Amino acid sequence: MEFILEFFREFREQAQDLPAWVNIWMQFMGLVYATGLLFIFHRWGARFAVGMMLFLNVPASAFVTDLTGNIDWIAAVHLVLWPPVLYYLLTRDVFGPNAEPRSFYGVWAIVMSATIAISLAFDSWDTVRLVLGTK
Repeated sequence: MEFILEFFREFREQAQDLPAWVNIWMQFMGLVYATGLLFIFHRWGARFAVGMMLFLNVPASAFVTDLTGNIDWIAAVHLVLWPPVLYYLLTRDVFGPNAEPRSFYGVWAIVMSATIAISLAFDSWDTVRLVLGTK
C-alpha cells in the first residue's frame, strides 16, 4: 500500500514539471472518469472503466513506477489495460445494437471512448520514445 501512496506523491511532483496542456488534459480525464461514477450502478461499461482505473490501473502504475523508478512507464501500463475497455465501450455502448448515443450515458460513453483513444495515442508515442531512449 505504501508504494501506491509513494506513486501519488511522485506523480504530483512530476506533474508540476509537465506542460500546462498536459495537466489540463489529465484534469479533463479525471473529470471524465469521475463522471463514470454516476453510471456504475446501472451500466457495465462504466463499471469496467471506473473499476479498471481504481483496481487495476492505479496499482499497476504504482508497481511499474516502483519497479522502474520512472513514472513515464505508466504509458506502457495503459497500453495493456485500456484497449479492452475501449473495445467494450465501442462495441457495446457507442456502436452496439443497444447503444443510446443521445442519452446522458451514451454521451459519456462516446466522450470516455474518445478520451481513452486519444490517451492511447499519447501513450503509444511515449512508450516508443522510452524504448528508444529518447524520453
